[in-house]
Order: sequence, then structure tokens, then C-alpha cells
Amino acid sequence: MMLLSGSARAEVAKSLPGGATVDWSRGVVIARGVGPADRHAPSPAVARDAAQVRAESAARAALDKAAHALPGVTKKVELGAAVRGAVVTSLDLDTDGSATVVMELPIEAVRVAMNGARRGDVNGEEAEEVVVIDATGVKGLKPMVGLGVRGTSTSVWTGPTLFVEKEEAGIGGEKPVRVKASKLAGGVLTIDGAAPGAGALVVVVIGGKS
Repeated sequence: MMLLSGSARAEVAKSLPGGATVDWSRGVVIARGVGPADRHAPSPAVARDAAQVRAESAARAALDKAAHALPGVTKKVELGAAVRGAVVTSLDLDTDGSATVVMELPIEAVRVAMNGARRGDVNGEEAEEVVVIDATGVKGLKPMVGLGVRGTSTSVWTGPTLFVEKEEAGIGGEKPVRVKASKLAGGVLTIDGAAPGAGALVVVVIGGKS
């Protein structure tokens, strides 16, 4: 299921503390970590393993700091388990034995750490439905962790949510559910249809600059 184009991703990427970035359209926080080589190691090959461990530790520290700076995140929430689950997406080993890694932390893991799981590991390939919400007419809406969605019932849905600048061809796959948002209050977005299902992935089209 093709969700987002490259241009849509670029427009909702922002820098965060610690040198990390957030890509709301992919739902990840991204950080780089550098592990210097131990000059006392007998060879660069021997130094690399420890250097990679140091690089990953530095990247995780940056991810933790950045995740706490995301809009909607409670400052005192414990994100240790979520950060430990971050994955290495790039590894560069230098000839001197040093290492550089890029790691990604899913924003959904941060939301689950705050609020508990609704349904784990839902993404564009596994979602039972993809709900595309046109929120371009809602003032003050910016990407945030834990956005609630209220439909025609009183219940509020929270779950895996991506944010894009504009809707483009292919967003949400072949048959997304399309609704419009009418207002935002208290971190809850009201839409003109039924609330998303438990296994849904929500894509919010925000418009304007985030």
C-alpha cells in the first residue's frame, strides 16, 4: 500500500533537540550517533564492535531527548523501553574503527508508552483500513503525538497517525476512507463520519506549514 510521496514527507519534517529530526508523514523520529574508536584497541577491526555500541547509545540518547520534545508528549513519561526498541537504519564503519549509525524510533511507540496500546504495529501494509482526514480547514492543527479523533459517536479514537502537508495520488492506497474534519478541541479532532476502527491507520492532511 503506497501511502506517501517523497515531497509530502519533506514538508512535514522538523528538527528536534539533540540533532534529531521528526518525519510526521512516516511516523518516525530519526537520530544519528557517532562512536569513536578506542585508540588503545589492537586493531580497527577489534575497535569497531565497541564503537558501534557507543554510536547506538548516543543515538538512543538523542532519540529520548527528541521524543520528549514532541508536541503532545508528557515530559515525565518514561520512554526507555520504546527507545531501546529503536532500529538501526544505517551503519557506517570507518577504517580507523569508529562507527556512525542512524536510528529510527516509531512515534507510535511513543504514544503507546504514554497511553497504552490500542493495537500494536499497525502500518500502511497491515492496517484494516486507512482513514484520510481532510483537516485543511481546521485552524491551529499541527502534528502531535496522541491526537484523538471523534466521529458521529461520543467515543474518541487514538492510534497510529501520520500527518501530511497535502494529499497526493496514491495516499492511503486504493480505497481509503475519506472524511473531513470540522474542529479541534482539547487535542481531539472532530470528523464528519464514523470514528476509525481499532485496526485503522489515520492520515491527517493538515495544509499550511507545520
